[in-house]
Amino acid sequence: MSLALCVALVLHWAALGWLQANLPVAQPLASMAEPMFTRLLEPSAPQSVTPTPAPVPTPALTRKRNPQARTVAKPATPAAPATPATPAVIAALVEEPTLPTPSTTPDVPASVPPGEAATDPAPESSTPTPAPAGEPASVQAPDNIAANPLDRWPADTRLSYRLGGFYKGELYGSARVQWQREKAPGPPTANPALPAAPAAPAARGVNYQVMLTVKAAGLTLATLTSQGEATATGLVPRIYEEQVPGGLRRAEFTDGQVKFQNGNVALLPFGAQDTVSQFVELAHRFSTGREKLAAGAPVRVWLARPGGLDEWIYDVGAEETLQTPELGAIQAFHLTPRPLVNPRGAITAELWFAPSLQYLPVRVRIVLGGSDFVDLMIERIEQAEGAPTVK
Repeated sequence: MSLALCVALVLHWAALGWLQANLPVAQPLASMAEPMFTRLLEPSAPQSVTPTPAPVPTPALTRKRNPQARTVAKPATPAAPATPATPAVIAALVEEPTLPTPSTTPDVPASVPPGEAATDPAPESSTPTPAPAGEPASVQAPDNIAANPLDRWPADTRLSYRLGGFYKGELYGSARVQWQREKAPGPPTANPALPAAPAAPAARGVNYQVMLTVKAAGLTLATLTSQGEATATGLVPRIYEEQVPGGLRRAEFTDGQVKFQNGNVALLPFGAQDTVSQFVELAHRFSTGREKLAAGAPVRVWLARPGGLDEWIYDVGAEETLQTPELGAIQAFHLTPRPLVNPRGAITAELWFAPSLQYLPVRVRIVLGGSDFVDLMIERIEQAEGAPTVK
């Protein structure tokens, strides 16, 4: 090896080392501390809700196991050979083709009275209509919020799913959606020996985290995380992150705008969510009556992801009976998405929400195109007794 070649290799190695040490590298989000789950959630009679509700109590739980929990018939063995959920499949779930998103900071129009906003149809367009002082057309703003409305969010919850599907053969694995939030502090204990303290202003919200983890053959193939603020009227994402074999992708939310992976910025509609926060946000809307879950009713939600911003419209079908591995037969409403106005890929997701299980998503079916799909079916739901108090 010549001296010149050796010198070139050394310089190249030194340059790579300098770049690695000095260039900014996106770091994964710091996760909240793992909560302690102390109870299993069982199906129970759902609480009745109204479009403008008073606080809705959490459905009663029972520690007695469902006698039919393990009597579900095993599915027929498929003809195709079984294969694990591969990184290529996981990458297909989250890495859709990205179209250029124009960087824009448009003027925010005057706010519309809530009554009018509730009756106007949502635009059939991929361009969001901002409503900083109101709610999306499909969401009713409650006018009788409880003294501590943040307690209406569910306790820390972990939903465990069995992963199945088809992609060049049968898929198998597991998935988990974990929701946790800080608990709003209660009023201080009164001391008769001291003068009464002035009332503290209402808190804007508390921190939350929703995390979707997909595993196969003992390996974590994808982790999707949403962090932000849980408020009296919904979740307000601050950052959404996808960790997949292809790398790290993000969408950042601030000042009524969303910044995409390519650096472009777009106006953020009020009530917009991300891929995983929508699971908890929609469950909260349904359980509190802010949005009616009934056959024939459309459900609208803007989703901001690293590749762009789209309005998803789900059509609610009739209740279906799902046969689950551990919870037995469960009644759930089936939400089917309409085609996007400006699709950036062939991926769609169907959702099933169960009123008897706090309106949580008990099934998620992701269609990859053609005959390929991934199906998540609920196995068990764990909850904590409470969440840590904000300090």
